[in-house]
Amino acid sequence: FHAMCAGAVAPTRQHVAQIATRICFVAVMVDYIGVGMMRTLLPFYAKKLQGGAFLVGSLEAAYGVGQVIGAAFLPRMSDTRGRKVVLIISFLGSAVGYSLAGIASSSWLLLVSRIPVGLSKQTVAVSRAMFADCVPRESLSPSLARLTSLMGMGYTIGPFLGGYLSDLYGDSVPAFVAVSLFAVLIPLSVLYLPETNPFVASGSKVEDSSEERQADMLDHKPYTSSDETKRQARRRLLLLTSILMLPELSVIAYSGAGLSTLVPSLGKGRTFLGVLNSTTAAIAALHSAFMIPYLSATLRIKDRHLIMTGCFCFALGCFLLACFTNVTGIIVTCPVFAVSLSLLR
Repeated sequence: FHAMCAGAVAPTRQHVAQIATRICFVAVMVDYIGVGMMRTLLPFYAKKLQGGAFLVGSLEAAYGVGQVIGAAFLPRMSDTRGRKVVLIISFLGSAVGYSLAGIASSSWLLLVSRIPVGLSKQTVAVSRAMFADCVPRESLSPSLARLTSLMGMGYTIGPFLGGYLSDLYGDSVPAFVAVSLFAVLIPLSVLYLPETNPFVASGSKVEDSSEERQADMLDHKPYTSSDETKRQARRRLLLLTSILMLPELSVIAYSGAGLSTLVPSLGKGRTFLGVLNSTTAAIAALHSAFMIPYLSATLRIKDRHLIMTGCFCFALGCFLLACFTNVTGIIVTCPVFAVSLSLLR
């Protein structure tokens, strides 16, 4: 791209796609390494600051509120201002949030540190949009599958690394390691990441709606239907979203607050929680990569049945953990929760 400025031949679409996708692969993996490290660290950090289960739950809630607010305007900004800008903003927000967590000397500052991380938690969404911009349709699904596998790999590495570093060097070290990773990504993206949004890259003004724009990019005609059909579709989507919120609420309550406070209460440290989270992520990633495609494509099991199975597995894991609230119970239920997570997400 510096060569373009010097008057050299412009890079091909394939070259642009290669650079964009490689940076996105690295960005998503780094993002989930940071998430995994901090999720392992936070309950022990909260305990050190004289906080209990309520503070751990509040940390996850602040993170979630930030995600909701960020999702309301950052994806739209990527359509009008460009994917590159929003991705860099995501890196900056994560670096700021993890920096605050690293220097937090009070529960309030630790709580505040979760907000910028949540606000800028759009790395995956923007990366997927960049893939849709520049990857051919016939190659899009395999590329997104690789992106998902790297998410799982990052979350497998992150908890183990976070627990190990916390035990050796202190609770603030994983936060600063995460900051350093994002500090490398920011100049890398500024210098080398191409803008893949065709409207922003060409300098044309974006005035059409997002549905029309996506249809144009896919060489489709915009979807047209009667107003009544559209209203019915919106109601069904709202109902489906509301239903899917319930298992997600349970998953977050378990992984974000329940397990994180149960492990320290049983006398286990950061490394144990890190290995547990890493193992759960690894089993979930393998199940998503191999079993779910087999169940869906080969056995032709419908999505709603997979979701129902995920809910059953999660309920079974919670029941077993409630009956056996000890280290053995946590280890035994780990694969059950991993399977439920892969089915529900």
